[in-house]
Amino acid sequence: MINLKALFLSFFFITTFISIAQQRRIDPARLRQIEANLKQSMMIGAVINNENNQPVEFATIGIFNQADSSLVTGNVTNAEGRFRIPIEKPGIYYTKIEFIGFDTKFVSNLEVGETPKFIRVGRVQLGEKTEILEEIEIVAEKSQSIYSLDKRVYNVESDLSNLSNNASDILDNIPSVQVDVEGNVSLRGSENVRILVDGKPSGLAGIGSTDALRNLPSDLIERIEVITNPSARYDAEGEAGIINIVLKKDQKKGINGSVTVNAGYPENFGTSINLNRRAGKFNTFLTYSFRYRNTPGNGGSNQVFTEEDTTFSFIRDLERSRSGFSNTVRGGFDFFLDDKTTLTFSGLYSISDQETDVDINNFDFDSNGDEVQRVNRFQLEGEDDTNLEFDFSLRKEFARPGQRFDFDFKWTDNDDVETADIIEDNLTNENVEDIIQRTSNTENQQTLLIQADYVEPFTATSKLEVGLKSTNRVIDNNFLAEEQNASGEFIAISQFNNQFIYDEWIHAAYIQYASEFSDFKYQIGLRSEFSDIETRLSESPEDEADREFIDFFPSAFLSKEISDQSSLKLSYSRRISRPRFRLLLPFSNFSDSRNFFSGNPDLNPEYTNSVEVEYVTNRDKGSFLTNVYYRRRNNVIQRITVVDSINNDFSNNFPFINRIFPVNLATESSVGWEVSVSYDVAKFLTFNFNSNLFYSEVEGEFEGEDFGNETFSWNSRFVSRWDLPADMKLQASLRYIAPRQTAQGERLSITSIDLGLSKDILKDKGTLTIGVSDLLNDRRRRSIIEGENFITRDDFQWRERQWTMTLSYRFNEDKNDRRRGRGDRGGYGGGGDDGGDF
Repeated sequence: MINLKALFLSFFFITTFISIAQQRRIDPARLRQIEANLKQSMMIGAVINNENNQPVEFATIGIFNQADSSLVTGNVTNAEGRFRIPIEKPGIYYTKIEFIGFDTKFVSNLEVGETPKFIRVGRVQLGEKTEILEEIEIVAEKSQSIYSLDKRVYNVESDLSNLSNNASDILDNIPSVQVDVEGNVSLRGSENVRILVDGKPSGLAGIGSTDALRNLPSDLIERIEVITNPSARYDAEGEAGIINIVLKKDQKKGINGSVTVNAGYPENFGTSINLNRRAGKFNTFLTYSFRYRNTPGNGGSNQVFTEEDTTFSFIRDLERSRSGFSNTVRGGFDFFLDDKTTLTFSGLYSISDQETDVDINNFDFDSNGDEVQRVNRFQLEGEDDTNLEFDFSLRKEFARPGQRFDFDFKWTDNDDVETADIIEDNLTNENVEDIIQRTSNTENQQTLLIQADYVEPFTATSKLEVGLKSTNRVIDNNFLAEEQNASGEFIAISQFNNQFIYDEWIHAAYIQYASEFSDFKYQIGLRSEFSDIETRLSESPEDEADREFIDFFPSAFLSKEISDQSSLKLSYSRRISRPRFRLLLPFSNFSDSRNFFSGNPDLNPEYTNSVEVEYVTNRDKGSFLTNVYYRRRNNVIQRITVVDSINNDFSNNFPFINRIFPVNLATESSVGWEVSVSYDVAKFLTFNFNSNLFYSEVEGEFEGEDFGNETFSWNSRFVSRWDLPADMKLQASLRYIAPRQTAQGERLSITSIDLGLSKDILKDKGTLTIGVSDLLNDRRRRSIIEGENFITRDDFQWRERQWTMTLSYRFNEDKNDRRRGRGDRGGYGGGGDDGGDF
């Protein structure tokens, strides 16, 4: 359990350190030393929103010759609003600072001499435009993707295929990210990825299932951030990296917002309202979303068993339908104590009520291929989910640009209640009694997060970051299965009944330093995490386990700016993947009488060492990214399928049972190559292309059986966007996932096509969109599993082809407004913003 005294002393130490740091100033001698090493003059400064004194990211900085007003060079501001632009030739210059929705500012008489030095533009304060120009139309849509040095940002609002969808669907449209038919999210082929909401763990990302992401509507999401090789400031959790879902919140003056309604087939109805009001020292935001959705699916499998003297098989046909509604309310406010101190309070409440019916027909065949038994199993399941979250954050900025202190507190409570009624009927053998069962599964998760971060800029090109973080997660899972006896009474099935409690404390501290020399930038960091994890079963006290361990996670980044538009980066990090809650549950689920999935409370964490080399260039007509990466994983967790309880005389409903469970199976080495291209072919045509190719080799065995394998696979997504006459836009996307080997077989390929057509209406205040997901209705999971005495072929479709129509209406808000203000604090394990240089 947590040591409260130690936690209090830690935060006392860091706040004391901050108060002392406020008195420090930049060492003039150190600054003169850096300036003496410059090879050419450097124009430096920062762009600030004068309403809230917050940095303005992606503001355009143009450098002009004052004599003839010719453009010399330029760049954009980073996440902290800062810019550094090299000037090659002596002369007198002026700068032009622009950003959509803000007044343009000029700074003139900037003299550059023969001796290289810093030319200080200072803190440029931009004011928001208050005058509406009737004769000028500015069209500046957000780029769908932005590549910075430490993360990739995808603005999902501009992707037509995301409208009327949910978070799970949106992630499936992000380059390098895949979501399988069961909702499992993977990054570059790995499911060990950390999913956050607004930079923090959230019940909106799910506890142990994937349903939560399906209940988070796309209307609430502004952008997705992908970090494939996080630095020490981020949580060490997640082998493949971090995916951060950023929710909408504006800081535009006055009242503004939007209303969206949608309808689709199969049934998909919803509405959402986004409101924002900025006045004086307060910025208030409120969003509400309602969704009803029905997702029919189907599938089947064919399994053949081979024994010494006989062979038999079975075929399974499955039809399922999942329907239900969800309501989500999110609101809060920013309170600007002064121009350097902001308090933010926010809360979220969501409820969902889902119903799933599954109809399974099992056909058993003897060695001659004759049908000998047919068993029907029908299950009706209800699920109620409630999620409550509360956030408080404080940001304090100081006199020097970039010096700041952040404090965050977050509390969440999530309740998930599932009940199911099951009836299994042997349609062939009348002597076999019907099986009537019922189950209930109650799951509660409470999470507490406290973190503090401080950034100390020593000079314009170097800074130190330190932070502390503590999180507590308690999950209480209570599972009950009962079966009706001959007299009609329900009797508990003891092997499936238990209460599992998972109590996790993780305390973290990090230190990180960034600077530069010559044309290079570098960043080194070290993170330490102490894990205290306790698991216990109420029915089996002897199985209680308490694990305590401390780990260190170094990271290093080295980048070189090849030009104003291109950079090359080398990075290294060490990460951990603690077993997810569902993987530790020792008792099986009860959804399929022939396939039992259980966890393994003896699982150990996975550890990953990752190295990446990345090249990024941004041009006027597009951008290009290529990345080569290598990962080495130890204690790799994989699911194993074994067949037991074989009864080939078909005297009951269960001639066999597949038992599926996870183990620390192996070590894995993988190398990959990723390419992302965005290009404006013409004024009316833009395309985006992403592809990830990788080779993986696994070495390991379980109970004497060799599970080693190697695979080469790849996946690609191509998106084209067409500007048509009459203010219409057309988008088409094609996705392909190639086959890949697994520990016991192969996952087969998946191909899908999505289309979207939109038109601006109501004097450009509204947008009507029509779309279709999975046009050819063939987005299916297909796999082959081979064991010592069996082979299984599976084919499953989670959701059939979906048609949707969406209408959005905006008031006091332009459709191309980009979010302004301080930005989201990416508090990935105590991190604050993206830190400027890295």
